Amino acid sequence: MRIAMRISYAHNLILRLAMDGSEAKSPGRASKGRVNLSVREDLLQEARRLKLNLSQLAEEAIDAALRKLRADRWREENREAIESYNAYIREHGVWSAGLRRF
Repeated sequence: MRIAMRISYAHNLILRLAMDGSEAKSPGRASKGRVNLSVREDLLQEARRLKLNLSQLAEEAIDAALRKLRADRWREENREAIESYNAYIREHGVWSAGLRRF
């Protein structure tokens, strides 16, 4: 039962991380720091011409990359437990198998 609860929590956590990073975000408005970036000149010119917010784009790209890395790391750290749970389900089935109508 403990493994099933852990897997259930983990499954929900990984979905939240993959979807919106809600576990990783701190409450309230985060302070911002300054950084210098090197960007290809053609991309920079087109982005400026289209009046894109470069800071927002960079922040969103970094956030997406971090969410993906966290999710990948979590999957690898929990791979053994997930495989064990899947093996248990293959052998014993799911608890709701008798309740399904499809």
